[in-house]
Amino acid sequence: MSTEQEAALEALKGAVAEFTAANQQREELIVEAGEARVPRARVEETSGLSRSTIWKLWKAAGVPPLPAGTSHLQLSDKQREILARLGDAADRCRRAEEGYAENLLNCGRVGVRQTLVADATGYGRERIRQKWREAGIKPGGGKS
Repeated sequence: MSTEQEAALEALKGAVAEFTAANQQREELIVEAGEARVPRARVEETSGLSRSTIWKLWKAAGVPPLPAGTSHLQLSDKQREILARLGDAADRCRRAEEGYAENLLNCGRVGVRQTLVADATGYGRERIRQKWREAGIKPGGGKS
């Protein structure tokens, strides 16, 4: 591998680690919000995740469901603080995801082998090929 390819792969590994850490923090805050009885609609709106994803996280953590129609209720200071932290974590996730996507494409542009990219990301080779094709990148590097 060239030094350019090595640098691109290392940047991708760093972006994957950043995204994983940011997503883990967001998921932990979603569980914390559920335990603090923050209405699901508020959590959904703030986190950027779907209702079903939030419910799955809450169910896995043993958070009891809230009654329907609670999103209009006044939030406590603790609930507002959790939502603020969750919003920050969601922003960090979005930025990390953008970096992840850009580094994935950069690996294709400089010709990093798909197997190395797959090892770094956990993506299947077909998904990597699809992402590169969508960006006009041919396997082996460069634009098509």
